[in-house]
Amino acid sequence: MAGERWFCRGRRCRSSDLAHILDEKRAEKRKRSVALHRAVAARRQDEKDLRALKAALRRLVRMQERENRVSIRAIVKPRRGSGGGRGRNRAFESMLSLNVPKRRGSSGGGLSSFHLRFRSRGLGARRRNRSHIFRQGETVKSLLYILRDDAREIPGGGIVSNLGTDVVELAGCFDALETLERQDRANAHVYSMLVVSLPHELEPAERLDVLRSICALLGEHDLGHVGVLHAPDPEGDDRNFHAHILLSWRPIERVGSNVFSFSAEKHSDLNDASFILPFRHRVESILNAAMEEAGHERRFTALSDAARGLPPRTKASGKSTPGQKAVERKQRKVDEMSARRDVLHRIRDAVTTIRTATDRMMALGSRDWLAEAAVARSASALASAPEPVQPTPASAIKIIPQSSPVVDIVSDPKPADRIEDSARRAFVDRLVEGLKDYAWLPLREAQGVRTPSGAPTPALELHIRNRDRSDSAFLADIDRMSGEPQIQAALSSFYQNMLQLARGELTQGRMRRPDIDMQDIGTEMESRDFAFRDAIAVARKDAAFDTMLAEVRRWWDQRDREAADFKREQAQARRRSAAASLDVAALRHEPKAWHAFQRLATDLVAGRVILFRDDEGLGMRRKKGATLDDAKVVAHHPEGKALLTRLADLLAPQPVAALPTGPSQRQQSPTSTIGDDGATPQIGDGPSR
Repeated sequence: MAGERWFCRGRRCRSSDLAHILDEKRAEKRKRSVALHRAVAARRQDEKDLRALKAALRRLVRMQERENRVSIRAIVKPRRGSGGGRGRNRAFESMLSLNVPKRRGSSGGGLSSFHLRFRSRGLGARRRNRSHIFRQGETVKSLLYILRDDAREIPGGGIVSNLGTDVVELAGCFDALETLERQDRANAHVYSMLVVSLPHELEPAERLDVLRSICALLGEHDLGHVGVLHAPDPEGDDRNFHAHILLSWRPIERVGSNVFSFSAEKHSDLNDASFILPFRHRVESILNAAMEEAGHERRFTALSDAARGLPPRTKASGKSTPGQKAVERKQRKVDEMSARRDVLHRIRDAVTTIRTATDRMMALGSRDWLAEAAVARSASALASAPEPVQPTPASAIKIIPQSSPVVDIVSDPKPADRIEDSARRAFVDRLVEGLKDYAWLPLREAQGVRTPSGAPTPALELHIRNRDRSDSAFLADIDRMSGEPQIQAALSSFYQNMLQLARGELTQGRMRRPDIDMQDIGTEMESRDFAFRDAIAVARKDAAFDTMLAEVRRWWDQRDREAADFKREQAQARRRSAAASLDVAALRHEPKAWHAFQRLATDLVAGRVILFRDDEGLGMRRKKGATLDDAKVVAHHPEGKALLTRLADLLAPQPVAALPTGPSQRQQSPTSTIGDDGATPQIGDGPSR
């Protein structure tokens, strides 16, 4: 026998009784569950009966309204320029949720679902999404969007409406409707957009008959509507035939040309599931009847996938949303741009190859041939029998540092023969004379070359920048003849002038502050400072210039330190003056005000509280963690107000750095009042007056 002892409801029981107790509890649970289910079923039946009763009452009310309808007649103004428009408006597609379905194969007994969706728009659309706010004129824009010419399936036709087919007149009608709704309520419903997909197997005339049958369901309630057939989007599925219907839940009747009668009552009760679900089933019957009459086997159902026992579908698999379309369009643009980029890269490579080949060709003897021809022409003007001119290879311009004399660095092993060449000498003299017309030459650092002695020397070469055609030819001649001593001397003189300019800009007059690497100097320079920047790049090779630059930097650092010390001494002097000008004698005899003033002084010194005064009066600001309770105590004291005003005149808006710490430290000085009326300033959190 087991050693357990069992108890139930305070009484001891045998182990054989446990099964009976458990069965009894299960039976009680089943009984409660059945009673609960019956109660829920009864409540649902009551709710169903109540809904049916409400629907019957609404139908009765609509019948009475139709018999006793009060109409508001309007003579509308035709909207000129409302011919339907061209082009898509993707903002309206997103705003009206124009999600067009993808094709889905028949399933669930060979039935196909169809797209039918109402989207309501009214003045109550708020700022949940800024692009979806209802704006003035939106009704007419929506009408013109669905009636645009390039979207219609039947060119110039395909419109079904109980208000006429003239686009200009329809635009005036819906413009008047929007005006009327704005006078109704602040959140009045203005219009609804209905989108329904149509079978692609039908012919355009058959789809137009289907649209007429669907619009007739709306006409049963005298609802003003405009429906139009749309062809498939060129960017989407070519089977996407659908219809747009713009309608108002307010009954509208066309009385005559540009004259419409609007009902004073609105059938808002139709804008719910009690009307939309039966409407969907009636559309199902219309579609199936059209398919049967045309001899097609496919049939449609208005039931949802859940009601048909089908697995749920995601938005990506069941619909082509505007967001998905946008992604697809962007991907196509990215592919096009990638292809265009590849073409540009191939063109760039071809241009680089051509440029390299051109440079290689220019590096040949063409320059020497041009120099020979130029020298020959110059010699013919000076002598009847000029001596032959030998071609001279181009050489780099050699610029020697300031501390060294100018050295003739040439690549010709026989410089003496070249000096004796009269034609060459005359040509070089003209080039040197032409250099006098230049205030400076743009130079840049080049690869180092070697002097005849073999020692490496920093070299400079010409850098032609934004020159005229004639100047470019002249500088090209200078480049070819750069090995001549006269050219070297002239260019060295230019270099020394530019170096002197750099020194003067850094050390004389309004001295510039050199940065660390001298790369940011001259971001807002005058035209002459281009030479200064180029000279800086060259002068960095000069040790003496680097030494001078270090001295200039030290001078600027010392100046910054002196300026900071001077500013700090001025602030301390002002605070000492403020401390000496305070009169706290009136507060020392009142402990509460005096201690509050001492704590306030500590906050002012620490910068936690800032006292200021402007045209509006006296105010205080506090930083996070500080309080203005002590300031309120001091401000409510008659002498405390004058003391705070005096502090504001002396120091505002700067924090106080020194204040007296006891009653013994006081100076007699006159105090001012706060305003003409002597009112107590309002001191609180944040900026206060």
